[in-house]
Amino acid sequence: LSSAASDVYKRQGFLCTFRLGRGRRVGYNGGKTMKESAMHTTAPCETGARFGVSLLLTCLTAAMGGLLFGYDWVVIGGAKPFYEAYLGLTGEAMAWKAGFAMSSAVFGCIVGALALGWIPDRHGRKPSLIFAAALFTASAVWTALAAGYWDFIAARVLGGVGIGLASNVSPVYIAEMSPARLRGRLVALNQLTIVIGILLAQVVNLLIYNLAPMAADATAEALRASWNGQVGWRWMFGAE
Repeated sequence: LSSAASDVYKRQGFLCTFRLGRGRRVGYNGGKTMKESAMHTTAPCETGARFGVSLLLTCLTAAMGGLLFGYDWVVIGGAKPFYEAYLGLTGEAMAWKAGFAMSSAVFGCIVGALALGWIPDRHGRKPSLIFAAALFTASAVWTALAAGYWDFIAARVLGGVGIGLASNVSPVYIAEMSPARLRGRLVALNQLTIVIGILLAQVVNLLIYNLAPMAADATAEALRASWNGQVGWRWMFGAE
């Protein structure tokens, strides 16, 4: 159950009743009937709860928030030399702007993790995950199309909001959907997909870079004029 739930818990065979916040009730009858509250809490009873394909697919889908978390967080590392050359963030005078561009998603993470906690409480976990996915999509497209420095910053902050929200909601949603005996293993899927997302970001960066590799000692001007400096780094972000 979520943090707002479970001041009353009754079990009668396969019939479970939960009293949620604001006095709403949720009835669960052996996996056959469920009347959800406005909070969309869907915790199954331990009695009769079984691990099935539908539950696994549901948890894997929710864990995609973790995959996007890992990808969005790490992809900037491979794109860094190229977007910095394109945006003119080279040289000592531009060091602070380059550092801010690299870490700008962190500010969005703070907003997503702290300031948007009311969204899953009011609208439910599933709509919140859909909203986080929309933020990731918008951020990827916007970053790929960024024409200037502040465009890039705004797009990365937006992606950070998605990271903060997904990192909060995904494991909670999986825990609420899982029977107690499998909860730990299924919630661990979120951690697994984060690591897979990190790996995918590195692989995608390498594959895109290898389309037009450059010498390790290439100058900023050469990087900017290259295919990776003009287009490649955009695909790294857009591949999300």
